[in-house]
Amino acid sequence: MKASLLMFALVAGLLLTAPLCAATLEWTVVLGTSSPPVDVSVDQVVADGSGGCVIVWNEYNNGTHHNLAFMMRLNKKGVAVWANNTTQTLDVELGMVDKNNVVASITPETGDEYTLVVDKKGLIGTLQEAGADVLCDMNGETGPTGDKKGFFVVVKRGSGEVVLQRFSFK
Repeated sequence: MKASLLMFALVAGLLLTAPLCAATLEWTVVLGTSSPPVDVSVDQVVADGSGGCVIVWNEYNNGTHHNLAFMMRLNKKGVAVWANNTTQTLDVELGMVDKNNVVASITPETGDEYTLVVDKKGLIGTLQEAGADVLCDMNGETGPTGDKKGFFVVVKRGSGEVVLQRFSFK
């Protein structure tokens, strides 16, 4: 009986001192730095199911009132596979992300909304119809910010630096 109580106390003590969830920082990618008149903000991070992600962020210039939108695919090691930036763009919305393709709606400051289809090598196809908005983001904000092996976090540091971090469940 004493041995059972002692064993129970030992196991309970170990469980109480062990962390409930382990997460390890795998990599960090600097996206930009907010510094007047430029404000850097992240709109979407969507896991691609292969350990990487596609991220959309903006640099809004308060001085010129123009927005520069970025879309980038990072592999599971945090290395950019391709990047796309669009000047004078109000918004980029991810409609679909998988390990091979990305579909995104682009809303320019002037003109009609259109859709980009980007393959895993960064080759871009455009879907556009004159005088019409072409939407692919019918469900609004999309995508998981993690997968079976980990998750993504956006950090805005006191210095204004905006970074994307990948954590694993290790």
